[in-house]
Amino acid sequence: DRAQITGNADGLTLVGEALPGLDPATIATQAASALGADKVTINPGAAPADGATRINAATGKREEAHAGFWLAVPDFDATKPACTEAARAAVADTPILFVTGSAALDPVSLGVVNDVAGIILHCTADAGMNVVIGGHTDAQGDDAANMTLSMARAEAVRDALAQRGVPAERMEPMGYGETEPVADNDTEEGRAQNRRTSFEWP
Repeated sequence: DRAQITGNADGLTLVGEALPGLDPATIATQAASALGADKVTINPGAAPADGATRINAATGKREEAHAGFWLAVPDFDATKPACTEAARAAVADTPILFVTGSAALDPVSLGVVNDVAGIILHCTADAGMNVVIGGHTDAQGDDAANMTLSMARAEAVRDALAQRGVPAERMEPMGYGETEPVADNDTEEGRAQNRRTSFEWP
């Protein structure tokens, strides 16, 4: 959530606070590896009180606390096309990732899950619309196993969003497996694009 890095002849030192929901030890290990920092201290993030607001210094976005998480506050009118486009844009450059071969969310995706949660709260609770959360895989592996995995991943995203205060009854998970590719499955780049989570307001 926040960090301060200092450096001198003895090396780099990082002291920070984890986003609520992230394991401080995992972040400390990754930060030390990525930065080559000699001393890393990551403290647990304190869960904010519901309704608290702030401006995220890194993104410039206004955020509001829901169920102990900081969620970005959308600034668009909640229509079906606008909601679909906003969710699509949120995961375009920073997709929701999973631990390889499983439906467990990769901790690095917590930020984008929080952003999507803010959009879906705005587009479901405020406007009374429902969202279909689609899980998609590439074409590698068994077709049936891919279908099962894609459904489990869609359900995992739904559960993560529900933890952040999105009404569960407003979300419908759907597994599409490898049936709706958006890129060529013959290249690694294409396969990476096909492994995705989609959000549609029918």
